[in-house]
Amino acid sequence: MLGIKYGSAYYHCLQEFWRVSSNWDRYEALFGSEERVELLNSSSGHFWYTVQDMLFDHVLLGICRLTDPARMMGRENICVETLAQLDPTKHKAELVRRAAKARQKTEFARTWRHKRIGHNDLEQLSGVANLLAPATRRKVSDALVAIHDVLRWVRGRYFDGDLLLTEIGDDDANQLLIALARAKSLRETERHEIETGNYKSVLDRRARYPSADYGRERRYVDSTRLKQPRAYRGKLPLPT
Repeated sequence: MLGIKYGSAYYHCLQEFWRVSSNWDRYEALFGSEERVELLNSSSGHFWYTVQDMLFDHVLLGICRLTDPARMMGRENICVETLAQLDPTKHKAELVRRAAKARQKTEFARTWRHKRIGHNDLEQLSGVANLLAPATRRKVSDALVAIHDVLRWVRGRYFDGDLLLTEIGDDDANQLLIALARAKSLRETERHEIETGNYKSVLDRRARYPSADYGRERRYVDSTRLKQPRAYRGKLPLPT
């Protein structure tokens, strides 16, 4: 329908958008309310703090990549501007306008990419100046909607259909939260049983206290697998 180059660009741009959008769904599902953050902190606060940072940085990088210039440093990019350039029809003025709006909506994220995610900017890290534009959940959501509007135009123009912005990443995050809530309830029950002297763990010792050799024990469980390596006591470095 679109031809090889235009069709390939649209396909890969759409797949990248769904990947970024689904991870934003997960971010909002996990960290979208105080009650959910409290539940995550009750299980492993520092771990979920790390996950929160990773998801947020991933989404900011993703919306930047989708709205970068079509050509940088002599290399072509898959982005919404590429779609606007490849469209051969006289009706593409609206497509160009939407691509420009998407670019404008994601400008805030580029300060994060250039000053914190992609580079360790000295001024930013030393606290001399805050060079990061405000990056709120509303701004990220608006940026994703603006990118979606570009892809939606192509779908409506050439395929005579709509492109819904569905939440495709929040279900697995919600299932995880349900499991954590049940685990929290189990911990509270165990704490009560310990206080009353009626405690009996439902987990075996290995599940509660995984040893340092647990992974190796599973890997070298029988003779058909690799032999367990011996500790090396020779000189370093080893020849490669």
